[in-house]
Amino acid sequence: RPVARRRRSEAGGEGGGRRARRALSRSAMFYGTNVWDPVLIIAQIVTVQCLYYISLGGTLYVFVGSSSERHLSIAYLFDYAKLTTSTALGWKVIVSFLASSLLGALVLYFVIERTKKCLDFAVTCYGFHLVACALYAGFPLSLEWWITVGLSSACMTLVGESLCMKKEMRDIDLPSARPPRGNSKRQKLINFLKM
Repeated sequence: RPVARRRRSEAGGEGGGRRARRALSRSAMFYGTNVWDPVLIIAQIVTVQCLYYISLGGTLYVFVGSSSERHLSIAYLFDYAKLTTSTALGWKVIVSFLASSLLGALVLYFVIERTKKCLDFAVTCYGFHLVACALYAGFPLSLEWWITVGLSSACMTLVGESLCMKKEMRDIDLPSARPPRGNSKRQKLINFLKM
């Protein structure tokens, strides 16, 4: 019997199918099943929020901190009055928010990985940012703040959805008897950039 089973699996029979499915489930993402996992969702929300503030702090440092005599403070993150079009410093802060939304799209690509969840997580991220701003400096009354945050949210959502869609549309590599070609780090980088 073991010989017959081995022959069947070598010929692509039932045993080989099970082995291929197991290998495929380990190496590929299946998007058809939606499992309610609140711990995963909360962990993703916290991760997206933390990485968003890290990217916002980094872009503020690049655009504002490196060219300003003023010291960066937490006010640049949460004070809506800093987002203004009347000064050059205000424009730099606005550009920092828009640049951090592009980095936020990369966060969605690596953390969320699902096109249909990008809008939910981006709006949740900016919703928590609204609450944090309201707690820090009062409810944002500036039109510039609302336009900047709206554009940033839209940019983060659309670019994140585009990246995730490219990831979801990739071919699923099935395990084969031959070793895969081009499995070097260079080839992996080229395949990532092609997406």
